[in-house]
Amino acid sequence: MKKAIKSSIVAAILTSLMMTQALATEIPIEQTEREVNGQQTLTQVFEVPAATDPDTLVKDDFEKNGYFYELNSITKDVDTESTEKDITQVMELALSAKTEASAREEAIKYMKPSVQYDDGEFAGILYVNPGSLQLAPVNERTVYGTRTVTRQYTMEYNDDSEIPTSVSDGGYNYNVSSINWAEGDLGEDGAIPENYVATAVYSRRTSSVVNDGYTATVEYSGTVGHEAPETVRYTVTYYGYRIIVEEPSFLDRLTGNTESRITIARPGAITQQQKESHEKREINWTQVIYILLIVAAAAAIILIALAVIRYFIRTSVAVYARDEHSGEDHRIQTQHLSKRKMIVDINYLKAPESRHFIVSIKRKHAANLLGKLLTIQVGKKVVEHTITQCYGDVYQIPIEVD
Repeated sequence: MKKAIKSSIVAAILTSLMMTQALATEIPIEQTEREVNGQQTLTQVFEVPAATDPDTLVKDDFEKNGYFYELNSITKDVDTESTEKDITQVMELALSAKTEASAREEAIKYMKPSVQYDDGEFAGILYVNPGSLQLAPVNERTVYGTRTVTRQYTMEYNDDSEIPTSVSDGGYNYNVSSINWAEGDLGEDGAIPENYVATAVYSRRTSSVVNDGYTATVEYSGTVGHEAPETVRYTVTYYGYRIIVEEPSFLDRLTGNTESRITIARPGAITQQQKESHEKREINWTQVIYILLIVAAAAAIILIALAVIRYFIRTSVAVYARDEHSGEDHRIQTQHLSKRKMIVDINYLKAPESRHFIVSIKRKHAANLLGKLLTIQVGKKVVEHTITQCYGDVYQIPIEVD
């Protein structure tokens, strides 16, 4: 009941302190809450058209995250934003040349040194990168044919077996494909030939790669720009003062004084609003004893918990993994280590790329474990180490895995 009454009182106080105007329609592009030179400050940054009324960006006093904020300042900055970016475009040319050398000459001849770029948002000039020129044949294919050479021989008889079956010409071998005979010189009687002339045709298969031309691609690159319409940047700064709700102390409650108050802490002055006054009551000793018993029990539980925590902190060991790139070690796990259970199981999944680990034991704990055999497990690797004398602040055991 008291909690509900207090909440309603806080709401009433804040409502009376802050009659805020209508919320701004613009959303800030940036908002920060931080302490600047000891003063809690909330800063909002707006980018709006030049015709925007700055009053629509400002709020009256308001509460946020336990602070009461008041307007401190508003600044204006007019900016015409210009944005640039690098662009690379690939242009394509169709060439009629049939050889790569002539195609390259043709591409260089018709290649433009620069082109205009405009995508509706960014515009500029792109310049050719001659080193990016690439050529690709169009419809490249292999064509087959036949080449022939002719040889004549004068023989005593018209016998095909006397004719060579193959000849060499220009470094290529040709095989005989046909032989034609004709009478040569006639004898004295003019009727019987003295010899015969053979005309032999030799041939070989040929193949060649042809195409219908070449396609050239070349890159054009450059920096293009985009100029945004004029905008106005407003920076609105609010100073915040902590809202303090002072609850009645334990002694106040025992004496029946349940007065609570809300304060807004400003430098040099404190505004206090007294709230929820109740009549003083007679001391209820039964309630006092009951509360004292609860406090004593709570104190005992806290002491026991602190002792347990201290024990686990004192007997804990830390495991560090090395960053193989930077060489720095960072802690990946902490676990309890006792004389009854001398095992450290390193969770290497927390640092899967690491191959070097360090098990670190506090000096006093290492002294208590002196001479004990410690088993350290990293994945499938098991290392056994006997605790020896510690000469530093901590006792470190380096582990290296494959």
